Amino acid sequence: MPGLDIARRIVDTALQKARADDLQPRAIAVLDAGGHLLAFAREDGAGIIRPDIAIGKAWGALGMGTGTRALKDKSPAFLAALASMAGGGRVVPS
Repeated sequence: MPGLDIARRIVDTALQKARADDLQPRAIAVLDAGGHLLAFAREDGAGIIRPDIAIGKAWGALGMGTGTRALKDKSPAFLAALASMAGGGRVVPS
C-alpha cells in the first residue's frame, strides 16, 4: 500500500501534468486502500465542488477497481445502483 510520500508524489505529478496540459485548476485526492483520504491538494481558482469531485472519483475508482473513465459508458441504471450502494454521491463517474 502506498504511503504518504508516494501519495504526495502522485498529487504533485497530477498537478504538474494538469499545468502542462493547460487544464482548468484542479483538485487531486489520493485515498488509501480503506478509502480514507491520504493526500489532497486544491489549486487556486478550482471550483468549490472540485474537492468533492476529486474524492468521489478516487473513491469510485478504488471501489470499482478501475479508473472512473470506465464508468462513463455504464448504463444509467448501473450508475444509479452504484450511487445507491455507495451511500449516494460518493462515486463520481468521469
